[in-house]
Amino acid sequence: MKIRNACIVLIGMLAIPLAAEDNDLGWYFLGGFTVFPDGTSIEVASTEGYGKRWGAGFQINSFFGLEFARDSAPALNDAAIVKIFEQDFDDTINTYDIKSSYNRFSSIVGKFTVPVIKSANLIGKLGYANYSYRSKVEFQSKSELQFSGKFEEDYGLTPTASLGVEFPFRKGFGPSAGIELAVTKVFEEEVESVWGTASFLIRF
Repeated sequence: MKIRNACIVLIGMLAIPLAAEDNDLGWYFLGGFTVFPDGTSIEVASTEGYGKRWGAGFQINSFFGLEFARDSAPALNDAAIVKIFEQDFDDTINTYDIKSSYNRFSSIVGKFTVPVIKSANLIGKLGYANYSYRSKVEFQSKSELQFSGKFEEDYGLTPTASLGVEFPFRKGFGPSAGIELAVTKVFEEEVESVWGTASFLIRF
């Protein structure tokens, strides 16, 4: 709660005076991919792999902006889901069919940009993320118990922080662009995740 209040106050204090300045206002869109390394866990299973990411942001001025992003996470392991149901029903599952609808992190953060050299900016982000997953599950157990339904969880908002480097392209005619490389951490007891991202940004 203290971290949440601090984030809200910090963003509010920065956004009000900076919004009054008419500098570098503009929208930008991002797309790219996320790398979840070995050891990433989400309470029910360890996972690793790649995911897509997309989002949008509003640059209030050259220093501060707000950003929304959604990162798809690797699907939950089928064996882990089966194990959970076997423990819950105290039974053995003989046949099953699992289709993952989505596994994703959604985040909204304040973005801080500090120029390091002419061709690179240091990027810091602070805000909140939400992890949720949903899978369609059908199975039949050894005792002939049949189940057809959804396996899902929504962990609510948790603090998140990110640190990275942005490489803006030289401005020319039309929208400007850039590439951002970053490492992100989610501070949730059941969601122990640190991942890397590579994003392509288009500014208007």
